[in-house]
Amino acid sequence: MVFQVPDIKRIEKRLETLRKVSADPEYLERLELLADLYLKQDGYEPALEYLEEILSKAHRIRMEDEKRIRLQMKVIECLLKRSRCSEALEKGRDIARELSRQGNGKLKAELNLLLSQAHWKIGDYKSAIRICEEALEFFVRSGDDRRIAQCHNSFGKSYLRLGQTGVAREHFEDALAVYRRLKDKTGVAISHNNLALLHKNHGEWQLAFDHLNKALELDKEVGNYGKIALRLLNLGLVYHRTGRWREAKESLEEALSIASRIGDQHTRAAASIGLGNALRLLGETAAAERLYREALAIAEQENLTREVALAHEFLGESELNHGNIQSALERFEQALAIAEKIASEGDIVAEVERRRAEAFLECGENKKALRACRRALKVSSALGDRHEEGAALCVLGRIKAAASCRKSAAIAFSASVKRLQSVRDRYGLARTLQNYGRFLCLMPCSSSENRQGRRLLARAAGLFAELGAESLLQETERELDKAWGDDKQYASVAETTQPGEQCQDSSHGFVTCDTTLIRVIRSAEKLCATDTRVLIQGETGVGKNLLAYVFKTFEEERGRPFVELNCATIPGELLESELFGYAKGAFSGAVSDKKGILEEANSGTLFLNEIGEMDTRMQAKLLQVLDDGWYRRVGDTSPRRLRSRIISATNKDLWREVEKRAFRRDLYFRLAQGALILSPIRERRKDVSLLAQHFTEMYCRQYSKHVSLDDRALDLLERHDWPGNVRELRSKIQLLVVESPRKAVLAAKDVEKVLDMVEERTEPRTLAEKIEWLKRAEIARALAKYGGNKTKAAEALGISRRGLLKVVERMQA
Repeated sequence: MVFQVPDIKRIEKRLETLRKVSADPEYLERLELLADLYLKQDGYEPALEYLEEILSKAHRIRMEDEKRIRLQMKVIECLLKRSRCSEALEKGRDIARELSRQGNGKLKAELNLLLSQAHWKIGDYKSAIRICEEALEFFVRSGDDRRIAQCHNSFGKSYLRLGQTGVAREHFEDALAVYRRLKDKTGVAISHNNLALLHKNHGEWQLAFDHLNKALELDKEVGNYGKIALRLLNLGLVYHRTGRWREAKESLEEALSIASRIGDQHTRAAASIGLGNALRLLGETAAAERLYREALAIAEQENLTREVALAHEFLGESELNHGNIQSALERFEQALAIAEKIASEGDIVAEVERRRAEAFLECGENKKALRACRRALKVSSALGDRHEEGAALCVLGRIKAAASCRKSAAIAFSASVKRLQSVRDRYGLARTLQNYGRFLCLMPCSSSENRQGRRLLARAAGLFAELGAESLLQETERELDKAWGDDKQYASVAETTQPGEQCQDSSHGFVTCDTTLIRVIRSAEKLCATDTRVLIQGETGVGKNLLAYVFKTFEEERGRPFVELNCATIPGELLESELFGYAKGAFSGAVSDKKGILEEANSGTLFLNEIGEMDTRMQAKLLQVLDDGWYRRVGDTSPRRLRSRIISATNKDLWREVEKRAFRRDLYFRLAQGALILSPIRERRKDVSLLAQHFTEMYCRQYSKHVSLDDRALDLLERHDWPGNVRELRSKIQLLVVESPRKAVLAAKDVEKVLDMVEERTEPRTLAEKIEWLKRAEIARALAKYGGNKTKAAEALGISRRGLLKVVERMQA
């Protein structure tokens, strides 16, 4: 499908009347105009037909050589857009020979720039660089800035594929600077896209997203349909790398649809491979394999060597997952042979060697596995690809574990965790944690190693749950159950309790694989898309607000309001006007109309927090609104339709309140169409140590410290009852970190000290104790605000740095 515009329709209608005299100058002029219009609309096939028709009559009308060659170069451009690279190169060589005879330097430089794209598409990066250098020499002499910028982008793309990322970055940034100076939006978009690819390869995801979104916005503004497909492809690849597979699927499906419509075979093949990878991780293996085969057929037909290598690589991975090791190795060998021709130290070589190592390991050929893995590490390290380096280190850990080299395996797994955490690769991190945890549980030397293995498996399960990787989650849960013996209740990791402070491995603020809590979160996600009223219950500090913010995220992503009202903070007599609004003159001080919370939440969600604190009079009014679906502002006679979904939360056992007649039974059933109950932390004790580690890392980053908890300290935290749940645990960990030295491993005695100080610290008895506690609290807050900078904290508090240090020393004593 090609988008038609009025100009195209009008010109095509005029062509019908001129077609009888096909060599008529006006007819040929309109053909060329049509070809240009189709090129702008990404209609490469019709543009190619019109250009070839003009060229077929070139000799008859004695067309000038320069004009004919320019038309032939447009044909090459169309062929490249259709990924018919071999044809483009063949035509380009013919034109180059003719230009050499004519001595037309400008056209030769423009042709070289065009052909560098063809060489890049087929993976001949060194040739692309060589002929682009020839073009650049001419453009620099002639002062053609736009062409110079195009050369910089061409260089950058080739150097990036050759693994020379520093050189690539310089060229991309030079191109961006030139295009900005020229106010060329299309060029700026291309440069942003190229910089996004560079940041993607380095795991700098947010920078990649920022550049791609800028490129996409500019392309939509210009109406560059073909480029939009490419941006969506790259956006999908970044989503995939960050573990957002469903978003990757949507983006790649759209890219594939556009590429198919405009006939861009290169983008179509690349999008098919990317979509196949997303579907495979979502469990749709048959659809993924079909897409890989389609991509391979397209790539082989169009001589797209990189895509051929990638298709073989991922078909090999599918065979490996099915247990067909020999078939997998054959695919990997094909991919490696092609990849080495493209770039012997390129990114595909690193990926394929790592997968070959996995295949060799599966069939017990550890020496071959080690050789392949070492090469993968060498290449990925040289490329600066921390994502691939982390994956290769995980495979190295598995190889060393299979050879019973405990120390080497632990070092490799630990290094893999650090690399993958640094690039926020959740899926890769989960796989490493799973393998590391499995190793420690199967071959423990001590109870502490077994305990560490369980914690690693727990973290892995939490990440798999977040990612929606059901089969891997079930596999890890089985391993975790086995590690716990008869205890089947514990499944994983951690949760945070502040909506604004999400853990690195979290999408909703929760990072847990307690099976009950995971089911609650998933139920909340499903309820988001309905108009069901939801009641969230749980003790203080378990994360009710955090669960409510799942609904907030859902509404905000769709541009709808999420409005919160805390029933405990507003007196009963004011709650009615806050909830329903009031009309001008309704009471003293009502000088104008005011919308109520229900109206502000129109078409969205209203969150009634602490609903258990609502008095019986307001309960009756709310019940009437929920029954009738209408309400009135205070002092107004006009009814208004209720158009918002209501969710509520309470720390009370609301059904017990109903039995005590403190809460209306009928209102309870109206509010609790969907009930979500969060269990206290004492019922999932194995989460405590994981929460403690998470909060320790968080506050270490905040205060610029390096503090950790030893196993005995973690065991002591697990045994504590935590009446304040996660909120209390969080505050105790904060206190531990604040009062500790800059570098420390905290022992059980340090934890005991904090836990024993509860009464003394929460209720200081003497005036001196109250003043001391106030000093410590204010200093802790100031240090948190200024990232641990004592000088700035002292200035903000209006005290000397020496005075602040004295208090800090007492805190650490």
